[in-house]
Amino acid sequence: MSRTGPRLAAVVGLAAVVLTGCAQPGQLGHPGPEPLATVLAAPSAPVMPPPPTGPVLIGSGRVEERVNIRTTAPAEYAVATIVLRPGESTGWHRHDGPELTAVRSGEITVLREDDCEPTRYSPGEAVFFPDGQPHLIRNDGRVPAELMVTSLLAPGAPSQTPVAPAC
Repeated sequence: MSRTGPRLAAVVGLAAVVLTGCAQPGQLGHPGPEPLATVLAAPSAPVMPPPPTGPVLIGSGRVEERVNIRTTAPAEYAVATIVLRPGESTGWHRHDGPELTAVRSGEITVLREDDCEPTRYSPGEAVFFPDGQPHLIRNDGRVPAELMVTSLLAPGAPSQTPVAPAC
């Protein structure tokens, strides 16, 4: 047997050791990074469900009196999100058009000029204010209240007008 056989085996073995030391994760038997699905499903990073598709009901309620919505000229509508911190209120005010307020989170207390008995509204409930009705919305709870407010106004009209407390 020639001497080149053991020498060649030693050189090939040494090259394998050197190349293995230079290998990157995932090469030549080195463990690779965890698959993305495993990382996303880790307990420290909860997987969020996909957002709902189609119509999503924000709030609902019932208006006991007849509602007429008429305009004598063009009208503008607005949809806004309002957050009332605990203890905060809108102050007494009115709108020159109807308003619909849906409670998305938290709870609110409503006072109206014609009904000073406080009424509470919870998430998923909505309250309707007819054109010009003075009212106050306040957060008597311990967490912020998020409201979705839709109003219909004449172009250029103020979004609300402060009024003297009715109750």
